[in-house]
Amino acid sequence: MAPSPPCARALCPVLKPLVRIAAYMFPLDTSTGSSSTTGSFGSLIFLLIVMVPLLLMVFGQRRRAKAAQAMNRALVLGDDVMTTSGLYGRIVVLDDVTAVLEVSPGVRLKFARAALAGKAAPGLATNPGSTPHGDLG
Repeated sequence: MAPSPPCARALCPVLKPLVRIAAYMFPLDTSTGSSSTTGSFGSLIFLLIVMVPLLLMVFGQRRRAKAAQAMNRALVLGDDVMTTSGLYGRIVVLDDVTAVLEVSPGVRLKFARAALAGKAAPGLATNPGSTPHGDLG
């Protein structure tokens, strides 16, 4: 038997409860093998209304997580970045788990690599008086 693809294994926890609900809503008559009359078209519509948004949320979250991982792997020394808390800095030390950011000359802060939200606009991390929206003061 061929191994199931990774996407099928990942969806297993999501689909198992939905299959159980469908089996309950549309039971099979074991004597004839046909569908019982207790299930209705309205039940099918209800099931679809529940399943479609759930699957869209799962796939959307997975796509965002993969994009964040790809961005995090693409970071290199010297990149200007923004953390998830909104702090801007330049990467001066980078390893698999942590990153050290220089937020102003001589001030270095250590962050978990997962806390880096993405690359910042060039030069934003090195100009302490600048903001992404211009001068606010």
